[in-house]
Amino acid sequence: MVASSLTKVFSGDSNVLAGSLILNPDSKYYTILKTFFKKEYEDLFWAEDALWLERNSRDFVERVHKIDDTSAKVVELLQNSPLISQIYYPSVSDSKKYYDVIKNEGGGYGGLISFLFKQPQQAVKFFNAVNLHKGPSLGTNFTLACPYAILAHYQELDEISQWGVDRNLIRISIGLEDPTELLDVLQKSLDESI
Repeated sequence: MVASSLTKVFSGDSNVLAGSLILNPDSKYYTILKTFFKKEYEDLFWAEDALWLERNSRDFVERVHKIDDTSAKVVELLQNSPLISQIYYPSVSDSKKYYDVIKNEGGGYGGLISFLFKQPQQAVKFFNAVNLHKGPSLGTNFTLACPYAILAHYQELDEISQWGVDRNLIRISIGLEDPTELLDVLQKSLDESI
């Protein structure tokens, strides 16, 4: 069973909320799950949302390829920065081999990039300086930056630190801007973080 948001990149226009659930017909649990969902599922999807979702998704593949390409360039920029201590992105992760087994031919690694600075104050300076919209990824076609751990776990920062989650984690959700312009914005912000 695969559950996926259709609100974010699939829709891409921040004007509809949706999700999907896919059952694998080859699974030994398929019959049980299919029976359960036939009995329990209630379709509450508003017709106009369905129309908007379909309309928004028409250029999904093209948008995903652009986001993947731009993300690769952003990761390279971060890898070359002496300020960055860690990048969390599939192409530079120990788990890359698992992504490579299941990703589509010609596919990339998505548009979410998280990273840490060597010094906490550098993360603060970067986030304050970065000339991007601020917030979590909720389906926009423009790049967003957020202090992810603080945003998602503000009241549990000490607790999550024991699991290796740094409160200064920055997450960028890549959009459809011109890659050269986005890289310039990020480089200027890195320069201001020294």
